[in-house]
Amino acid sequence: MTRLLLFVVICVFFASCRESLEERAARETKARTETYCPLKKDEFTTLDSMTFDKVSHTFNYYYTLSSTADRQFSDQEKATYRQGLLKELIDNTKETIYKEAEYSYHYIYRSHSRKDTILYEVILTSEDY
Repeated sequence: MTRLLLFVVICVFFASCRESLEERAARETKARTETYCPLKKDEFTTLDSMTFDKVSHTFNYYYTLSSTADRQFSDQEKATYRQGLLKELIDNTKETIYKEAEYSYHYIYRSHSRKDTILYEVILTSEDY
């Protein structure tokens, strides 16, 4: 009886120490931002930071566009960008656990020359991928 009780107490202890998926997402996102950002993705695009919203289960990616990309997008360009982001997300195996949990991905592209101007913004949900 004592062994059974000890076993139950140990199981409860280890279960309570376990990190939730939301906590893991927030921790990993913060660590990636601190380690890699700002990250120059290409000649025109810089990933400034990443955050995770535990309430909405949404990853937020904040980019800055510069040079010739620092302009308003046409509807066709927005559709092309969206398709590229979606393909990148679908192909990204590192996000599998979050995609299986139906998390969302929010991409915000700001102007380098006009800091408060959002040039493009899209949210991809589990219905998309």
